[in-house]
Amino acid sequence: MTKSNDRDNSIKRVDEDWKQQIAQEKAAAGAKDEAQPRQQAEESRPEPVTSELFLRFLSSLAAQAVSALGEMPNPMTGAVEENLDNAKYLIDTIGAIEEKTRGNLSQEESRMLKEMLYTLRMKFVAKTSPGGTAPAPEKDG
Repeated sequence: MTKSNDRDNSIKRVDEDWKQQIAQEKAAAGAKDEAQPRQQAEESRPEPVTSELFLRFLSSLAAQAVSALGEMPNPMTGAVEENLDNAKYLIDTIGAIEEKTRGNLSQEESRMLKEMLYTLRMKFVAKTSPGGTAPAPEKDG
């Protein structure tokens, strides 16, 4: 009978080991499941919304720069005000954004950012150069 009892104990031990392994796997899966909703929420953000927000942000900076260049009225006062230091700061800020996001933008975002910077820089040069005119735009070859 001793052999039979040993066999029963060994089977129970195997069963217990199996149960422990399943419990550990369930615990690990539970921890993973808790992290998944956060990860899924981050991954489920549609790219177009992010892109649209980015382009709106750039447009708002550009509008502030155009206003600071005296090219459109200040939305708060309604008066045309020229503040070239502020315009330069805003244009440089957009330039820094271009530099820091290089390689991480869609073609549309990159194109808009380059065109925006070119236009703003030429307007700034026209305002600050002695003749008051900017150089002719470059033609893409």
